[in-house]
Amino acid sequence: MNRLIIIIFALPLVLTSALAQQAVLDTTTMVVVGEGIAAGMNDFALRETYQKASFSALVARQLKTAFPLPLIEPPGLGSVPGFPVLPVRAPGPFQTTVRSRFPPTLFVLNLSVPGAKVSDVVGRRPGWPLIQPNDSQQTLTNFILGYPALILNNDKPLWTEIEYAEQMAPTLVIVALGYADVLDAAANGDTSRLPDVAAFTSGMTAIVKRMKATQSTVVVLNVPDPLDTAYYTSLSSATSLVGASAAQLQSLFGLKADDLLTVNGLMTVGSLLMQNKGGVLPAGSVVPATAAAAISASVRALNAAIANLVQQQGVLPYDLNALVRSLRVNRLTVGTSTYTADFQGGLYTMSGFYPGNTVHALIANGILSLFNSKFGTSFALVDVPATASSDPAGRQTSPRFVSGSKPDEHDSPERRER
Repeated sequence: MNRLIIIIFALPLVLTSALAQQAVLDTTTMVVVGEGIAAGMNDFALRETYQKASFSALVARQLKTAFPLPLIEPPGLGSVPGFPVLPVRAPGPFQTTVRSRFPPTLFVLNLSVPGAKVSDVVGRRPGWPLIQPNDSQQTLTNFILGYPALILNNDKPLWTEIEYAEQMAPTLVIVALGYADVLDAAANGDTSRLPDVAAFTSGMTAIVKRMKATQSTVVVLNVPDPLDTAYYTSLSSATSLVGASAAQLQSLFGLKADDLLTVNGLMTVGSLLMQNKGGVLPAGSVVPATAAAAISASVRALNAAIANLVQQQGVLPYDLNALVRSLRVNRLTVGTSTYTADFQGGLYTMSGFYPGNTVHALIANGILSLFNSKFGTSFALVDVPATASSDPAGRQTSPRFVSGSKPDEHDSPERRER
């Protein structure tokens, strides 16, 4: 009798545990709140070819859920930190309506705006005029979040990214923020521009709580370290690109052994060497090791805050930082091809900061695998070899500014140990 009583009282606990492990994932309406990576930013602008290959779009495709995108006609819109910001010209060459579909869909579900910081997600909303020549991020915000509202009657609501997400009544939300918060400082090696951790945490907490309040399943991605991307090249790694040894680079350009060259710096060095010249490199060419260490420390602090938030709010984490770091350290072999996180190593596009289609496929598979593990689903993964074979970034491998240069190690010992 006592055993029967124990079984009766224990049964609800067992059922509750089983139900918790087999919770149903509702994929009816997936919304993505994010910035450039989630939007599909590649090279130097946001455009439809890459938007369709973003991890956000790939996840939706594998989930077989409708996911209208704010597709931008090529050559696209936007700018990348670390490079000159040109006045917005829209429509530009080859563009008609800028948004690819006209008339446009009434709503979109990938709400990610390149350059959007956590504070922008909460506070920046579309605003007239639609095209703002001196503000590319506001123009992108207008075309993503405020289109077609801005070209319709004045009584149409103009939502911030988080308000838009709430209005879509989502059942699944992916939050991918924080990268834009560190990029400005990272691109310029200016540690004074690094985000305030307390303000970042407060903003992220508000975003996650508001998404949880929609009764959605919420997935939160942490922040990749820009130092692990192709925007930076150590002097030892630069040897295989420019044909000069690390010691020669130090002597010719007044560099220190642990300095990192930005994409602009690498291009300038290559150009000067082809002219048999040296000299002091222009601003924005070099990030000293002290600044690099501060940038990475800031990313770790942001990710610690995200980890605490995920635990407190009971949402699902995806470790994007670990994936990006792994690609920097270990390379990626697909079939007979090997890709690296070096500049033009096949994993990142020409700007260096934004991953190519192959990396987006890996991110999508990580999120899909998380769903399959957590909810007992069997969503098919993205075909990485097929993606890699058609990835424009993968066709940019093995560059040589100087003919006959000898390949060097993928990365310096300093970078491996960081």
